[in-house]
Parts: sequence; structure tokens; C-alpha cells
Amino acid sequence: MKRTVLVFIAILLTMGVAWTAYGEEALPPPKRLTTKHMMADLKHAHTMLLQHHPHFKEMDINMKSEWIDSYNHYLQLIKQASDEDQFKQVIQIMLNDLQNEDTRLLAKDEYDKYYDHCENEQHAVYKNELEKMSAKRRYAYQPTNGSGHHHMHRKHHQESDMHSEENDLQMFTLPNSGYVLRIPN
Repeated sequence: MKRTVLVFIAILLTMGVAWTAYGEEALPPPKRLTTKHMMADLKHAHTMLLQHHPHFKEMDINMKSEWIDSYNHYLQLIKQASDEDQFKQVIQIMLNDLQNEDTRLLAKDEYDKYYDHCENEQHAVYKNELEKMSAKRRYAYQPTNGSGHHHMHRKHHQESDMHSEENDLQMFTLPNSGYVLRIPN
């Protein structure tokens, strides 16, 4: 009887340790991006930008039309992309064409700061995007700014960015890559 109880306790402890180990540190790596994944994420990002970016409300119709027409150019670049770095470069080209530095893919350190802010502010409007498993997996394996890797934002953004009104910011997770697209309202 004692032995059965000890075995049962040992099993429970093992399960508890295993469950705890599968926290955010033990997330599986993000999936490898195929051309099909990259094309779908490009389409999603393009659609979210057209629907939600304030720049399109202010642009004249010709400029908006030119940006919409350039989608086929971005699509051709994605079809030629052979890895994740090239995928990010194409997304960056598309974002640069908006000429708005507040629109960007989040870098690891920026994602972490927003995520920590969401935990403190339970009503954060972008919390659901940051907590998507694809985003968690992506950013768990991203290097921080000190690593020397290319980052998606063009300049250092002030800490005040983090505390701006949440209504002035939208975030959308790209479903396949897990990158989070930050768009001002």
C-alpha cells in the first residue's frame, strides 16, 4: 500500500514538473515558412493595412491606388524569397512604401515590452494578438536587439510609445509566421 502511494506521488510530481517545464521557455520552435505560408502572410498583412491603417484615410486616391497595385510586386518578391530573412525584407519593403515609421513588425524586445504591459493592463486591446500561440512561438525564438540581427523597426522607439493610448494602436498577428504587425489608428 505504501509503495502504491509512493508511486502515485512520484507520478504526480513527474507530471507537475513536466507541466511546469512546458511553460513559455519550452515552447516548440516556430514552423518553417514555406512559400505558401509567406504568400498567405503577405496577403493578410496587406489586407490589414488597407482596412486599418489611418494613412489610407488621408492619402489621395492615386497614391492609395499605386500602393494597392504594388501588391503584385510584393507577391513576386515573396515567391522568390527562399528563407525567413528574405520574407521579412519583403514585408519591410511593403511597410517602407507606406512612409510611416509607426507601422512595423515588432522586434523581440518590443514584443516583450508590449506583452509585459498587457499582463499589467488586463484590458489591453492588443492582448489577444500578443497571446496567440504563433506569436508566442515566434518571439520566444527571436534574438534581442543586442544580437546584431536585422530588426524590423527603422529607429529606436521611445518608451513613451508603450504608454500611448491603447486606442491609438492596433496589432495583428500574421497567422503563419507569427510576427506581430503594429499599426497606428
